[in-house]
Amino acid sequence: MNEENEIIQQEFVPSPKWKRVLAWIMFAIVCIGIVCWLLGIAFPTWPEAVKDWLK
Repeated sequence: MNEENEIIQQEFVPSPKWKRVLAWIMFAIVCIGIVCWLLGIAFPTWPEAVKDWLK
């Protein structure tokens, strides 16, 4: 029982900044992937349109 109280009373230590930054970068990559996938379903030729627009 005493060990449980010590575990509960431990002070919160936030994760390092690099882990939070990496998590946000990975989240952005996943979101971009989902958007590209949905665009590919809705407009199959969208990559060519973007390439032509950037020229």
